[in-house]
Amino acid sequence: MDPFEDTKPNVLSQIDEGHAVFDITGRKLGKIGYIQYPSYSSTPDLAEFPVDLTAKKLPDELVYRLLRAGFICVNTGWLSKDRLVVLDQIAGATSGEIFLKVSDEDLISI
Repeated sequence: MDPFEDTKPNVLSQIDEGHAVFDITGRKLGKIGYIQYPSYSSTPDLAEFPVDLTAKKLPDELVYRLLRAGFICVNTGWLSKDRLVVLDQIAGATSGEIFLKVSDEDLISI
């Protein structure tokens, strides 16, 4: 059982594309560019993965994990790679801001 499953619906109701994302140190990473809601299927369909992210050639195992857990894609700007944040890495959210419980180095760079 996922220990964060109870918090996922609460977090999902508070986040939206365009919200600012901060890591555990308070550093602003960028803004949410995409939200993928969790798939509760034991074998999610790879076609559910966003086409623009599929081009990044992520391993299938990672894509399945991301689809099952749900994630957000953080657009970081022109000079750095975007980041993928699994929903259980989110500590909380306020109006327009998302706070992570991990540092930037713990995120998936794409």
